[in-house]
Amino acid sequence: MEALADGRDPKTGAKLPASSPLEYPDVVRALHFACQVLEKAEKEHRREKRLNARHSSGEPASGAPPNAGKAWSAEDDRLLSHLFDSGLAFKAMAEKFHRTEGAIIARLVRIGKVSDRETARRLAQGTSNSTGDRSLSPQDPLDHV
Repeated sequence: MEALADGRDPKTGAKLPASSPLEYPDVVRALHFACQVLEKAEKEHRREKRLNARHSSGEPASGAPPNAGKAWSAEDDRLLSHLFDSGLAFKAMAEKFHRTEGAIIARLVRIGKVSDRETARRLAQGTSNSTGDRSLSPQDPLDHV
């Protein structure tokens, strides 16, 4: 498919004639898009296969939590958001989701609960501002109080 997207005959490698329907701009874009989708699906399949092999024994490899590297569901995001808002400690959230604290931090940033990883790390270490505001931003004026 990549050869077609690049305007070449897949068997011979010869350039396709300019009059070929495969040379129409919309077709070329569609072929390139299809190649990207297939490449992404292949990478996800290899990743899932690796994760399944790693977790097939029920024991995580190299001491990693059981859900390390696994995708987050929408329900996981909702629950994480709720637990964060309720003030649960990062370590407890990590244990609840069977993930690392680093994964919890990264996800909180991704879902917009915390502005950046450094802020989240400060919150996890309990070095946020004195008001207990868990939505602290890095430019928070209370950081200097």
